[in-house]
Amino acid sequence: MHKSTKHIILILAIGILLLLNPAIYSIYARAQAGAGISSIDSPSLHFIEYPASSNQILIPPNSYYNQIVQAIGKNTTLVFSIQSTEPMDIYIMDQQQFAQFRLRGTIDSLYNYTGVLTLSTTASLATAGTYELLMVNYIQTFTSLIFSYSTIPVNIYLLYDSAPAPVGIVDYGILNSSGLLTPYILMLSQVIGKAKIGAMQAYNSSFSSPYGASLQLNAVLQVNTTNGQYNYFLQNVAEFTTNYDNLYFADNIWNDSSASSLLSNSAIQGGGSVTNSIGYQPVLDHLISFYSYTTQNISYKLPLDLLLPIAVSYSGKEVTVYFGYQIYNGSSVTYDRVTITEPSSVSNAAIIVDGLVRTPLENYYDVELVFGGENSGELTTFASMNASLDLYYIMPNGTVTSPESLYTFGSDTAEAAYNLKTVLVNGTPSVVIGTPNFGASLTGITSKPLEINGFPAVIKMGGGDVVIIIVVLIVVALILAGIILIERKFSRNNKLENNERGQCLSEPAKEENTDHSPS
Repeated sequence: MHKSTKHIILILAIGILLLLNPAIYSIYARAQAGAGISSIDSPSLHFIEYPASSNQILIPPNSYYNQIVQAIGKNTTLVFSIQSTEPMDIYIMDQQQFAQFRLRGTIDSLYNYTGVLTLSTTASLATAGTYELLMVNYIQTFTSLIFSYSTIPVNIYLLYDSAPAPVGIVDYGILNSSGLLTPYILMLSQVIGKAKIGAMQAYNSSFSSPYGASLQLNAVLQVNTTNGQYNYFLQNVAEFTTNYDNLYFADNIWNDSSASSLLSNSAIQGGGSVTNSIGYQPVLDHLISFYSYTTQNISYKLPLDLLLPIAVSYSGKEVTVYFGYQIYNGSSVTYDRVTITEPSSVSNAAIIVDGLVRTPLENYYDVELVFGGENSGELTTFASMNASLDLYYIMPNGTVTSPESLYTFGSDTAEAAYNLKTVLVNGTPSVVIGTPNFGASLTGITSKPLEINGFPAVIKMGGGDVVIIIVVLIVVALILAGIILIERKFSRNNKLENNERGQCLSEPAKEENTDHSPS
């Protein structure tokens, strides 16, 4: 084989292999239980009471501390770690075993660990229900104890298990199959909430805007940088004055990284600004920062078709968050574009759904499309409500998909409703007047096509997308170069063949002339 032919084949092979390599398009993923105190002492031990949120306690001699653990499904995994200044005995009990311990002091447990100074382990809880993590100090000295615990999947009922609650459709990253809960993780570049509101009237006489209500699209942005990870709670909210049929749109970006992390106007820039506030649930009584922006009021008529999208992109040290809306079948509007500047280069940024863990400030990595009060933690009552809801996801590779599993109540927002519930109507989640249902996830949902005009087109590509496009362009250039070389080679070969044929046709005549004597 000719050298040039080998080079051409090699170029084409490299181009095809690069184009087909899934690593170019890979989507990177990163792979609490309720607290409570019993008030009944064991006959031989003293009970020690601490605030449910505390994880550092001092246990006197012959005393114990118990932590309630809620398993919301079959085969829940309890993850816990304990550090003690003196040897401790640790037990995991079901409610029957714990009742016998309190009544008679007998020790019968699912798991036990004796003489513990340091322990970090997991335990499988086979059935849904309430369990006790028991820490017992049998020795004659005080013991200082630090412990932490969580469940896999996360317990979605820590903040809301009764009215009032945010009501709608929520993806917690937990698939429920006949009580067997399977957590999953998603990384998304865009989330879109869709609502068709046929009736909506709210009233709360104690609030400054008595007829106010909101529909919120809430999500958590996770940013990975060369210096660490940051979390932001994102909100795209339609806020209604239901007696005047007016609405405006508002967005919020909250610090969700740590209690000591604060946003600033130099680090986060958009149409709005950063302010400080005392946190609502689940972050209580310490200063946090949030960014906010609101639009002007506009009028609406029922039935109202509404889309609420949030999209993210990143490049260099910057992460850009886009907030938009689309009313009826009009063009989408990007009403705020917010740039977050990180202290170091961003390696990845995405909206996260994760049923395995909670955020550092104990929010959920979920996506929520929920109704509640208008703002400022308002709890409201609805006189009428009839709205169908849908959620859509756009993956980093551009694929449009729908949530795997949906629940009927949110957790990451303080605005809530007393008398709304989510039901399925012809396969579509619908919010109506009623008592909230906090049971299993919705099943039998019929997915529908997504129609959004214009919003995805305004999204600027992040660094990862730019890399993909550059690689694809290089691949295409290699393939085109190979094709050009092949064409040139074939063209040259054709010319040589034609010359050879011409020579072959003329040579016999020359021979004939040489055989004759010159004239």
